Amino acid sequence: MQVKRGLYVFPDALPPDVYIANKLYSPSYISLEFALSYHGVIPETVYEITSVTTKATRRFETLGKIFSFHKIKKAAYTGYSVQKQNGISFYIADAEKAFVDANYLRLMNRQKPISRFNKDKINPEKALLYAKLFNNAKLIGIIKSTLK
Repeated sequence: MQVKRGLYVFPDALPPDVYIANKLYSPSYISLEFALSYHGVIPETVYEITSVTTKATRRFETLGKIFSFHKIKKAAYTGYSVQKQNGISFYIADAEKAFVDANYLRLMNRQKPISRFNKDKINPEKALLYAKLFNNAKLIGIIKSTLK
């Protein structure tokens, strides 16, 4: 079954969605609301598989799912690690980086910062270091004020 040109899967042995997301558009790593839900930072279940990339923002609908990729600065493309699901590796942001990425994109889209989240799951110092990579004073202020 074709996922996109040059990328195929066996319909009876589909890899995890997070792995497909990494392969669908690279470089990328899972972040934003999907990663926040994965790490238990936000209570909602997120159905759209959200990622960040250094390439242009894109959205794919395939295999009955929505995969979205949002462009961030190369300098801020860090803060992710390899995790495994069903023995298959994928890249996902740590909780702090996903929180900063989400708030950065909300700021760029003139949306309010994330307000409903579990503060105990976020290390404020680590989040602030990630925020500084974006070189955006308003984002740094948002991270400081939401995590105090």
